[in-house]
Amino acid sequence: MAGLNVQLDPINDATSWRSLTVFAGYRLFLAAILLAVFYLGLPPGFLGESDPSLYSFVSQLYFLLAVGLLFMTVQRWVPFSTQTKCQLLIDIVVITLLIHASGGLKTSLGSLLVVVVVAGGVLMPGRLSIFIAAIATLAILLESAYSEILNIGMTEYSDAGILGATFFATAILTQILSKKITVSQQLADERAADIINLAMLNEHIISRMQTEVLVVNTEGQIQLSNQSARQLLAIQDTDKKPFLKQCVPELGEQLWQWRQNMSRPFMSFQARSDLPELAINAILLESGESVLYIENSAAISQ
Repeated sequence: MAGLNVQLDPINDATSWRSLTVFAGYRLFLAAILLAVFYLGLPPGFLGESDPSLYSFVSQLYFLLAVGLLFMTVQRWVPFSTQTKCQLLIDIVVITLLIHASGGLKTSLGSLLVVVVVAGGVLMPGRLSIFIAAIATLAILLESAYSEILNIGMTEYSDAGILGATFFATAILTQILSKKITVSQQLADERAADIINLAMLNEHIISRMQTEVLVVNTEGQIQLSNQSARQLLAIQDTDKKPFLKQCVPELGEQLWQWRQNMSRPFMSFQARSDLPELAINAILLESGESVLYIENSAAISQ
């Protein structure tokens, strides 16, 4: 029998990679939409309005990068932390260039950076998520300053400041929520480990008991049994949980009648002609499960 101590890792590495894979899939979808809308001339018409050549080059590059990053994420070629930082920084740089090529913050494309900041808060713990928010804010401010130098449209420092404040607020809020979710997940994992350990302990104790015991749920399915009980009832050893009526029809019928009227006693019977006569006693648990105590009548008579 396997060891009784089951431990669940509170930090699920597979979950982190799965989250990064989902974000990489979102990036590919976004890149495809930004590229298709521009080349098909679909609304909104402001995409690439200020610098079409720059937008065309960056959007194509972003799509190719999105494909490559998704493949790298699925294959896990680069360590999780390094890959996450690089992906988020690429998103910030590319989206900022697309904002610039489309005419600045008036296009509302800056909201795409909020998604990047949220992803940073979920994927990267602590100060690193604030660092991503700071980089996004700096990129927006540099874009506004560069636009002013080139006299492209109106200066949008107020919009950049509000958007930067939104980045930091989003990063902090995401961190708070992420910590609460992590604590809840750890608590759930601990409870799950306790339940698994308790179930294995119960099975271990029952299997070592000298008394023949059978535990049957409300649907008539055998939940637990020990070796001696299976031998007396001619139940084959299996990892599955069979129904009692299929394995021992007479006992299954008696159990069903007993559950309808608990004052009704079990009648002695033989599971098979070459097996001894058996006497059954049963109790009903609060959970609805029935515990059957099986005794060899011949041995008791002796």
